[in-house]
Amino acid sequence: MTFRLKFPLFVAFSAVITAITFGVISYVNLSGSLLDEAEEQLQTLRTIRHTALVSYLKQTEQTLAVLASSSAVKNTLFETEAAWEGIDLPPDRKTEVLQRLYNAVTPTGDLKTLKTLKIDGLQNYARTHFRLNDWFQLVREQLGYFDISLMTLDGDLIYSADKGREFATNVMDGAWKDEGIGRAFRRVLDAVDDPADDQDRAIFIDFSPYGPLEGRPAAFLAMPVLDSGDPVGVMAIQMPTARINKILQVTDGMGETGETYLVGNDQLMRSDSRFSDPSTILKSAVNTQAVARALEGETGIGITINYRGYEALSSYQPLDFLGTRWALIAEMDRKEIEQSIVDLRRDMTAIGLAVTLALALGGYFLSSVTIRPLAQISEAFATFGQTHQAADIPHTDRQDEIGEMARTFDQVSHEVGAYIKERQRAEANLSKAHGIISGSIDYASRIQRSILPPASFLDEDLSEHFVIWEPRDRVGGDLYWYRRLPDGFLIALADCTGHGIPGAFLTMIATGAMDRASREEPDGDPGRMLSIINKSVQKSLRQHRTDGESDDGLDMGICRIHRGTRRLSFAGAKFDLFVASADTIESIKGDRCGIGYRNIPLDQTFDTIDVGSTEGCAFYLSTDGLTDQIGGERRRMFGKKRFKTLLRSIAGNPMPDQKQAILEALKHYQGREPRRDDISIIGFKV
Repeated sequence: MTFRLKFPLFVAFSAVITAITFGVISYVNLSGSLLDEAEEQLQTLRTIRHTALVSYLKQTEQTLAVLASSSAVKNTLFETEAAWEGIDLPPDRKTEVLQRLYNAVTPTGDLKTLKTLKIDGLQNYARTHFRLNDWFQLVREQLGYFDISLMTLDGDLIYSADKGREFATNVMDGAWKDEGIGRAFRRVLDAVDDPADDQDRAIFIDFSPYGPLEGRPAAFLAMPVLDSGDPVGVMAIQMPTARINKILQVTDGMGETGETYLVGNDQLMRSDSRFSDPSTILKSAVNTQAVARALEGETGIGITINYRGYEALSSYQPLDFLGTRWALIAEMDRKEIEQSIVDLRRDMTAIGLAVTLALALGGYFLSSVTIRPLAQISEAFATFGQTHQAADIPHTDRQDEIGEMARTFDQVSHEVGAYIKERQRAEANLSKAHGIISGSIDYASRIQRSILPPASFLDEDLSEHFVIWEPRDRVGGDLYWYRRLPDGFLIALADCTGHGIPGAFLTMIATGAMDRASREEPDGDPGRMLSIINKSVQKSLRQHRTDGESDDGLDMGICRIHRGTRRLSFAGAKFDLFVASADTIESIKGDRCGIGYRNIPLDQTFDTIDVGSTEGCAFYLSTDGLTDQIGGERRRMFGKKRFKTLLRSIAGNPMPDQKQAILEALKHYQGREPRRDDISIIGFKV
């Protein structure tokens, strides 16, 4: 019997056996298979909803952080608080008047009533509100928040975009102190007062009945408004339920009976059910096994009786947000899942018979027409795959699909062969270019290091010191500088714009500017030296002229040590000096402007600060590379507060040990996060 006959008979026989075997297995196991498929689908949908919810909540938290830390919100708080304090009324009367002027009917103010009230300070508050309200209303509308509120540290709710019943009351001890807005305010203050907490940490208050809204659900996200690290007020947003419902009530893939929803620790829904017209938030209880397990931190799937009383396949997992845990449930009625078994079994039988016949006929045709030439083409192409040398493919003269395939393979073999040769040449050129560039950068690194003061210079004048200078790349934008004076010496640390090669170029300009300043100011007064450096950098980059193309500069701190009196003076341009004495760390702040930038006057002056005696003190200069480094579990910046705490813990150790402790703390905090900037720190004792 020829292969041309054997092949279709073998295909037909195999198809029959496969159809019978598959039919028997399907008859026995189809229910379980469909259940497995439904489980996978539900778990996928649950994961998608979880990802979307977490993304929305994190985005809301990040947006609040940006708003609360912005100068616009801080200045608005200051202006509104000043206008609020200027209203010459007792607290209860102030609340009554402002709620009459500003409410849900007249959120921008009742001008007619305002004109009739002759109260000192009220007109000023109205003007302040009118000027600032449009911006907050725009933010509220664009981001979909229910309300945006500003509160003073005393608890006065001095601004509300929604103008609800809590507006103009005191959330610390007023009528709404135990409502969500009051609890959010107090938790923010508690976090600010707790040194173990980050001051700028967001606080979340879960959905609960809210008195000012007649008991309707409300949730709050709040953060402190900080000024130079100190809290000056609290900003809160009231989160809408509509956005959560929009995420969870997507019905694609959920069939007729499937849905996803959230449940809180009190077993009450935090989202609306797709099967209920009235809202189910905080009204419908869900006391199922799936909810209990999710609230205990478990993730899984199983058959359970759902809150509607039906047997359902329920997929569950916890959703954690700022200390609040919800149960996320995705479920579908079991009856709907198993209904498709009968329909699928019938369809599979018909398809199996049709496929058996088609495979038998198709096998016979393919064996005689395609198998042999295809095998020859495959062999020729396999040879090309091993040699990467273009070769002639057989059967290119045929006028059918096989001939078209052969001609395509023949063209591809020639094109790929040519491409491989060109790729090899390009890789060789790229490797050569990479070596040249890498060598140039290494040479630039040696040049940059050569302008830094030798360690032996610092050893002669400083009893103890350490220097950390770690460019993010092989060259960087940080530099330290040292000059000896007749009666002492100068030591400086600078952070130029950028890092890598651009930053390194700026360090060369900055070094020249510092050398010039030391010549023009032989007494070494730090403030006057910063003024000379500012002027020199601006002129070097032509940034004092309108035709200059750049706007670059640097931050710098300079210490001048008098050898005889052992006193230290300091000047800083957006730079702090940290002083450790006994068990305290003091931060001495320099001027708030940088050096060399276009917006800095050419004749800008800088203050010299007499720090006093250096006896028993340790001094530290640091660029912002360490404090701005992202890390930790919450992916926050290292920050000055954490840096000062670190210095306090190591200030009594020898300087080399302090250096090692700082590097280890940075490595531990950074973890797997990429290095963001150059890092430079100088510590010394005189």
